[in-house]
Amino acid sequence: MMSSVLYGVVLSTALATTLPAVDPAIVEKVNLNPEATWRAGHGKGRFANATLVEASMLLGAHRSLAARADAVDSDAVTVDLPDSFDLREQYGHCKSIQAVYDQGHCGGCWAFAVAESLGDRFCVQGVDVVLSAQDLMSCDHTGKCNGCGGGLTEDAFDYISEEGMLAEDCVPWTGSDSVCTDSKCAVTGADTTRYYSSWAKYVSSDEAKIKQELFQYGSITASFEVFHDFFSYESGVYSHLEGDYAGLHAVNLMGWGTDSGVDYWLVKNSWGSDFGEEGFFRIQRGLTANGCNFEGGLTSGSATVSRSVAV
Repeated sequence: MMSSVLYGVVLSTALATTLPAVDPAIVEKVNLNPEATWRAGHGKGRFANATLVEASMLLGAHRSLAARADAVDSDAVTVDLPDSFDLREQYGHCKSIQAVYDQGHCGGCWAFAVAESLGDRFCVQGVDVVLSAQDLMSCDHTGKCNGCGGGLTEDAFDYISEEGMLAEDCVPWTGSDSVCTDSKCAVTGADTTRYYSSWAKYVSSDEAKIKQELFQYGSITASFEVFHDFFSYESGVYSHLEGDYAGLHAVNLMGWGTDSGVDYWLVKNSWGSDFGEEGFFRIQRGLTANGCNFEGGLTSGSATVSRSVAV
């Protein structure tokens, strides 16, 4: 009896490790669903041959145990907002806005989301810099931050407010965990400035307040719930339709709009340009509409230009 139970456990584990990240049955169900606002595909290059376990390893965001009821109202003044907004259109001259990242096989999405958001916010203040996700992953082991093992975006912003972080050309992405450089650039002649942020703040889940924050200050990090069907996202406005929960993922919220009557957020991912819409995806606005608690995991930090100095 005991041997049969153990065999069953081993068999179920083995099956779990061989399930494809892009399930053909899920692709078919999504594409045949008349209510779907997005198209599923077979993974192109990113997940074409990946297992669900391998894909889920990229989901390295952690969730704070603190109640998000303490989300602060944006200190942005209330201004008239456009029906649609895309940071790429207004600040496309900045390298941080242009860049599409690939976190490889590492669960460092938290570091990419924070580096991207803060880099975009420096751009809004007139400083064109791409910040180093590698520097965060290698040096920030405070709180729940643990390199490719995952991290909490709030802890990352708090670390940057105290220690600062380096630019991408100073500490380039290596594809995995690495030793902290302690302010020493890996490349001769690179930017040695340490860039600082404010302490982290939770952003309200209220749509109007999110828009004001985004429009006036720049990108916002979002940690949201990923389900199996998201790995097959190809185009359109995503909402969860099929498959089980896979993990938490941190991304960079960069705009909003409406497509054929469907309101969406514009988001930059860190899975390379062959994922989704050239590295981006759109997701339905509203906690109920997207089914992923997208607006429930928003965090930001202000770029503090006055403290950012070369070392």
